[in-house]
Amino acid sequence: MKRIIQQMVKQKVNQLTTTELIQYGKQYGFTLTKAEAEKILKYIRSKSLDPFKEEDRLKLLKKIAQITDDQTAKKAHKLFKDMIKQYGMEDMF
Repeated sequence: MKRIIQQMVKQKVNQLTTTELIQYGKQYGFTLTKAEAEKILKYIRSKSLDPFKEEDRLKLLKKIAQITDDQTAKKAHKLFKDMIKQYGMEDMF
């Protein structure tokens, strides 16, 4: 079951749209421009990042900081951690 959930999460991350990413940002108190969201999604899709591996999450957060700023990357990290808790998936990370 754990493997299925991990696969679903990876699929959702890879299928995020620019609009969805911008909306998530608004929900969690940070703003992304359309260009920033597109760059972030392009990066996610061009790499084989595993959101369940801390090393890969840190790579993504560094890239988000490069595209936007450190504050936005910190808020994105908080969003990810909150979503993990919300869905009861702490033991997977």
